[in-house]
Amino acid sequence: EIVAISRFMQGTARLKKSFKNLEEVYPSLDDLFESLDFDESVLEYLKNSFGEDEVLDRASSELREVRRAIKRVEKAIDEESQKFLKTHAHMLSEQVISYQNGRRTFLMKPSDKNKIPGIVYGESASGQSVYFEPQFLSNMHNELHGLKIREEEEVARICMEASLKIGRESPQLLANLETLTLLDVIFAKAHWGVRREATVPTIHPDGFYLENARHP
Repeated sequence: EIVAISRFMQGTARLKKSFKNLEEVYPSLDDLFESLDFDESVLEYLKNSFGEDEVLDRASSELREVRRAIKRVEKAIDEESQKFLKTHAHMLSEQVISYQNGRRTFLMKPSDKNKIPGIVYGESASGQSVYFEPQFLSNMHNELHGLKIREEEEVARICMEASLKIGRESPQLLANLETLTLLDVIFAKAHWGVRREATVPTIHPDGFYLENARHP
């Protein structure tokens, strides 16, 4: 919704600029276009903070730092997982990584599950393996989980801040929407008229005659 409002504001700004740059002048439309207005700092905030479907890293220093930390921990988890696969191959029934409750586990032989610190998340269907999360990996998963909670909280804070900024602009934005609706109708009429080589009639006080007329 915030991105949609940002697009609306950008479209309003582009339309106003296009009208201003026209070679011809249209005095009857001046007041309508002049009334299109909003706080440009709000638009800049939205453009700098939101992408197509995400809050951007540059929205705040906190978000940028926590996302860097997430990438760093995720990379460490990848590296340590691969290292564990190699150094403990003799304890594993398969050289694969599985996921239990969103956490990485290894298919370990039941006879070896108590030889190193860790958590068992259950057995495989065959009973030939247990889903084992080494303690070092559990600690890293917990750190990652904490970072992702911080990320969610910061994203929520940024969305709230954006919503408050939009809220303060809402009377003007709603007025812009009404004006743009009126302009859209005017342009639709003009487009229809141009395609049919229509003319604007002059109404005579003594009456008029419509030949082969029809309502558009």
